[in-house]
Amino acid sequence: MKSWVRNTLRAGVLAAGFLLFAASPAHAGDQFSKGNSGLLTGNNVSVPIAVAAPICGNGVGGAGGGAGMSDGCYADASNDDSGSQVSNGNSGAGTGNNVSVPIAVAAPICGNGVGIFGGGLGISDTCVATASNSEGAAGGGQLTKDNTGLGTGNNWSSPIAVAVPFCGNGGGGAGGGVGISKLCVADAHNGSAAELQFAKDNSGLGVGNNISIPSSWSVPVCGNGVGVFGFGLGVSDTCVASSSN
Repeated sequence: MKSWVRNTLRAGVLAAGFLLFAASPAHAGDQFSKGNSGLLTGNNVSVPIAVAAPICGNGVGGAGGGAGMSDGCYADASNDDSGSQVSNGNSGAGTGNNVSVPIAVAAPICGNGVGIFGGGLGISDTCVATASNSEGAAGGGQLTKDNTGLGTGNNWSSPIAVAVPFCGNGGGGAGGGVGISKLCVADAHNGSAAELQFAKDNSGLGVGNNISIPSSWSVPVCGNGVGVFGFGLGVSDTCVASSSN
């Protein structure tokens, strides 16, 4: 499944010449802190962020209807190398901590079409969103050693990948709402959350902890179609959601 989503489908979408929106991969280099003393010193913090957020078809009608149609919509947000983090020999409260939180978000909404006092029609042919942190957080590893003080020498790794297509869409306040989605795919993927976490010879209260919390969310809603005072119709052909850590 993941191979098809990230390789075959990606190649097919690009070859077909659909709308492509990609956030350039973010790179975080190595971080090293040593021999710092004082409050909140000698910390390594890495938060690379990649965001690609097309809305696609659109079409809003205030007093009338709104129609949006999207042929192909593709968004890709990715973080590549996240480097390594090392802290050694730092002293003081809240020192010598390694924090790596790469964030990748791709959020197409797809067909769209909102009619406040009329009907809303949204049609989406192909909608694809991929969000990935290929090497997870701190791909080169996290190391803390010989840090002293309150809350020192901790390793925190939390890669976050989010891909959130809505797909067909179509509103309709006083009228009906119709949403039609042919193909909707969302893939959220994290590599390893810190290839290695190592804490040694740290002293004090709340020190030397290794914390790894990778999270990936892929939330297609697919057909859609909402009519508040009228009918609502949602039609979905193929809807795929994949998330992995």
